[in-house]
Amino acid sequence: MIEIFTNNLPFESGKKLNEEFRRLKQEILYILNNYKYANLSIVDDLNTIEFLLALAVFHRRVIANIESANSFTGFIFKNSTAEAVLIGDYELNISERHRLYAVVTRFRSLLQHNNISQKLLEYEDVNAFIKEVAKYKSRLSKKE
Repeated sequence: MIEIFTNNLPFESGKKLNEEFRRLKQEILYILNNYKYANLSIVDDLNTIEFLLALAVFHRRVIANIESANSFTGFIFKNSTAEAVLIGDYELNISERHRLYAVVTRFRSLLQHNNISQKLLEYEDVNAFIKEVAKYKSRLSKKE
């Protein structure tokens, strides 16, 4: 499921996200197999859990970094005459910043369209993530 988000990333970055996704998924499956969680079932909810986990990993490792870079470069461009900021070997200019902002905007739109809260993506641990998924599922079932 994470491949949806990692297909266009550099190989090493995608590999790290895939590994994190698989590790967290194993933890989640272990917990759900061994403990009762409100209204979640591995059989019925696995696709939803995987999708939300993929979103969360992508947000944590990609979107949050883009947001930070956007915020920082926005401050620099607003308060100086700089036309670009060098990040490692990468030169981030104003037009690139706008493209990154568009990525963040589309990601937020995806979340909003699917009624996914920011809290679900910013979990502290796997148990907190599972609880947020259960809340999300409850909200969806109430709308039906």
